[in-house]
Amino acid sequence: MISFIKQILKYHTTLDNPYDYIRENLSVLLTINTSELMRSNILKHTPWENDRFLFESILTEQILERLEQMCYTYRNLLPYDSLIVKLFLIILALNSRISTVRKQDQYSINHFQPFPMEIIRIQNYYIALFWKYVIHRFGYYDAIMYSVRFIQYFLHQQIIEADIVDTIENRDDHGQLAQHLERILTK
Repeated sequence: MISFIKQILKYHTTLDNPYDYIRENLSVLLTINTSELMRSNILKHTPWENDRFLFESILTEQILERLEQMCYTYRNLLPYDSLIVKLFLIILALNSRISTVRKQDQYSINHFQPFPMEIIRIQNYYIALFWKYVIHRFGYYDAIMYSVRFIQYFLHQQIIEADIVDTIENRDDHGQLAQHLERILTK
């Protein structure tokens, strides 16, 4: 997914580092991408299925079950269309700040950096493409209902992602896992 989004940015933008603006968004899209890979039979099982013990040592079994349910929900969102899911991934990736909300006591001006208009224009292009295709495929009413359902699922997923972040940050390893994940996400 990351290389796919990078190619889109390279093709559409002249910004020096457009990836820096959307990097945090991509971790939130992993559940949707995992579901799409499973639906396409590229992945046979969820990534945590093979290393269940490792994931349960970090997250709770309840969170893993909720993630599995989310993957199942995305995979069975009917009517299914791979192109729609991919367009949704692009649109959400190009969004300004969809990353999981983190509890903070104070915010600084750095938390609200302006988002480049060039990326917003790219997103608008894909939104128009998405709506034209979805309306053509399902009709006006069903296109709206499908999109609303998808967005509801995505917002529900945001709650699960926030619980994951909270679980990781509140482990008693003195923040080492959270710091490690932060380094990985900023690469």
